[in-house]
Amino acid sequence: MNTPTQISVLITTYNQGRFIGDTVDSVLSQTEVPFEIVVVDDGSTDDTPNILRRFGDRIRVVRQRNKGVAAARNRSVAESRGNWLALLDGDDRWRPNKLAGCMDAMRVSDASLIVHDVELVNEQGQLLNDSSFRMTADAMAEVSFAEPVECTDALLGLNFIVTCSQVLVRRSTLNQVGPSDENLPVASDYDLWLRILRHGRVLFSPQVLGNWRQVQGSASGRGEGRYLRWSLDRVRVLRKFAEAEENAYRRELALSLAHREMKYLVSAAYNREERVDLKEIRRVLIALGVEFHRFDAWIKAGWLLVPQRVRSGFSSVRGLVVKGQR
Repeated sequence: MNTPTQISVLITTYNQGRFIGDTVDSVLSQTEVPFEIVVVDDGSTDDTPNILRRFGDRIRVVRQRNKGVAAARNRSVAESRGNWLALLDGDDRWRPNKLAGCMDAMRVSDASLIVHDVELVNEQGQLLNDSSFRMTADAMAEVSFAEPVECTDALLGLNFIVTCSQVLVRRSTLNQVGPSDENLPVASDYDLWLRILRHGRVLFSPQVLGNWRQVQGSASGRGEGRYLRWSLDRVRVLRKFAEAEENAYRRELALSLAHREMKYLVSAAYNREERVDLKEIRRVLIALGVEFHRFDAWIKAGWLLVPQRVRSGFSSVRGLVVKGQR
């Protein structure tokens, strides 16, 4: 006898009171009614709890002290009962046919993970880009929309599954791969997709079924500091992948990409001084030095302790010297 499809919607949120009501409304407006809606409030200190109370027993709210998005995602999985899990960040929203579209794909596929396209919008809901897939078209060049694919190599090069809010995953697959890595503050989802690919394939759907909201200061924000933190986490993910990978080619590919990312990160952290808080830059560089023994990161972190006027003067003198030698 076939097991009935039961989709649990898992929402994670932290201090997203401005958006969480709209997010939950987008789930309650689905043409395909979910089996359950579980919201994990990861220790919000704004009006998020009050807004969630307005929905009464239409949703199940679980509150915990703040532990980060990976821990909140793990808690939502543990609290749910469905055999398919639809993840949703507390500042994103779905179109009314999100779950119906995913179920249509699911019925004709043995994929472990279903990924659909999303629009990018700003904090006010204004359109920034009408397709995340087109943003990453080069990396997705080998991806088929007709059948499930194994796309580990491409995903190592670039994480084109840009948000948890665009996925539907089998619970049995998550049981195989284990929980989200709570030691990865920004890129735990990237690590999860790569681990899922060790146990199954991904079906990509070209349907745009949701909005990915870009909020400054959030985990999905576009701030310069957030980009540096994500780049550091990407190095951690690639090194972790390499340590567990048996395929020699992929192991070397992951290590090569990690090395390239570290070189870029040192340069980017140093050159973004005008746009990022110096303490945050130093934290990223010191973490890079400690975890991956990058001597150049230590040097750059130390150099940033020198007053800016001294560093600017040194750079000017060095520029004159170089110009004079030409």
